[in-house]
Amino acid sequence: MSTEDSLAAPSGPASNGAAPHSWLRLTAGLAAVTVAAVVCALCIEQYLHARPLNLRKTSLALADTVEQLLLANRVAADHIQRHAPQLKRDEQGAASWYFIRFDVAVTDDLSTKGLAKVIGRNMLQHRVNVADTAPTPAECLLSLSLGNREFASVRLKGSSSRGPQTDLTPACGRIAEQVLALLEGQGIGASEIERHAAQPRESEAALWALTQIEVRRPAAYATGALASLVEAALAQYQVRVAPQARPNNVTALTVHYAGVPCVELVLREPAGPQSDGGQMDHEGPGSAGADAADAAQVDGTASSTEPAGKDSQSTPVPRLAIIVDDGGYDRAATEDILTLDPNLTLAILPSAPLTAETVQRARERGFELILHMPMDKTGIAGQITTDMTPEQIHTRTEYALAQVPGAVGANNHMGSAFTEDPEGMAAFLEVLKDKALYFIDSRTTPHTKALDTAKRMGLRAASRDMFLDNKKDIEYIRGQFQALLALAKEKNCAIGICHFRPHSAEVLAEVLPTLEREGIALVHASELVQ
Repeated sequence: MSTEDSLAAPSGPASNGAAPHSWLRLTAGLAAVTVAAVVCALCIEQYLHARPLNLRKTSLALADTVEQLLLANRVAADHIQRHAPQLKRDEQGAASWYFIRFDVAVTDDLSTKGLAKVIGRNMLQHRVNVADTAPTPAECLLSLSLGNREFASVRLKGSSSRGPQTDLTPACGRIAEQVLALLEGQGIGASEIERHAAQPRESEAALWALTQIEVRRPAAYATGALASLVEAALAQYQVRVAPQARPNNVTALTVHYAGVPCVELVLREPAGPQSDGGQMDHEGPGSAGADAADAAQVDGTASSTEPAGKDSQSTPVPRLAIIVDDGGYDRAATEDILTLDPNLTLAILPSAPLTAETVQRARERGFELILHMPMDKTGIAGQITTDMTPEQIHTRTEYALAQVPGAVGANNHMGSAFTEDPEGMAAFLEVLKDKALYFIDSRTTPHTKALDTAKRMGLRAASRDMFLDNKKDIEYIRGQFQALLALAKEKNCAIGICHFRPHSAEVLAEVLPTLEREGIALVHASELVQ
């Protein structure tokens, strides 16, 4: 080996020397970048989560889709009523969207159920939940929601779901003219009579007009006598005249024709006590206000009347109204109750299996009907709840009233949470007020605000005094009825509530024939509201 070869040295770095870049530093740098990316992603996610979700364009676009579906399925444009959108927000402000209501008239050549299925299938592609909240054979009320946010309701109303409306307007006009002629025949001058313009009214079954006439009561007639005189003068129309006491010495005689109020005769009385044959010398249920409710119990009494008549010159005839709730279900009890005194007031649930049949038969027999409105939280389809908008409450209430044609009032089915909510009650009562219907507070909670809200809005209203059959024991029910009779005698009027149940029907059959002997008049609930 040569000297040059022995002295040659490798030109690269020695194998045991330091590396130019440390793997430890590289790893630390990558970790820092990763952490920074994660923190940034979390910040973005938090920002997006905190930012309110804007569903306004989405809800309007979906409503457009619904309308296009209807048009594509041969629904005429003039049969689609699309109401103005209402801006909605979550309570926490997490999202905002529009709510749009549709009312759709479906002609005989189309199917409401078929249209509902088309809407349901197509909206499923948009991840929209569609529920029929109040199904009937010829009508649907669809609720469309994104998650739990309802953005549209679609009411599909078939022409076969309602028969032709009976136009009672001409007869109502003739009745008003005859009432005026009767008053003039009693020597009342034209200057003492004020006739207001007839107000058009409409229900699913009929069109009519309500005329209000204000007059000073003829001195020669007590209120009860004048009511009998009006009934006799209008005998050909088979009217029913219901007296109603109002504040400030005012009494109203409401003339009912074919189940609807057509004339309201407002009688202004002179100040001071009057002897009226016991008709209107006292205040009816509900006049004491809601303070008495604080001690109310569901199966006890809730005093809504003040003792009256004890110091009057004549003893008033105690009047008793009995409301029978939950109509539309129990067939056996329904058969029994429909054979009883038609002065009972029947409260009918909407969309129950026997609703339509019970309403028709009860009207034929002369019972007074009221809507038994399901309220939060019954679990019944079509109920109104405290989380609904006023527009949704209006829609549900209108729909429910359509199921009980001829109803002259309403009371609540359960609804403790709802009747404690003044805003929700106001929305519900607005519909009743618009249709000149009365309201009975069933008082399912001692904290109810329903009666106070109704009075503040100027509705004719009252509240129940006793529940009669909260226990299924027949002896308990008999005892409750006897307590109710005693209460009616003490306070001159009372309202009791029982239900379409076999034991209740049996006790009613026992008690009602004894009322005349007891000196108590059984009257419709409309006669005890103020």
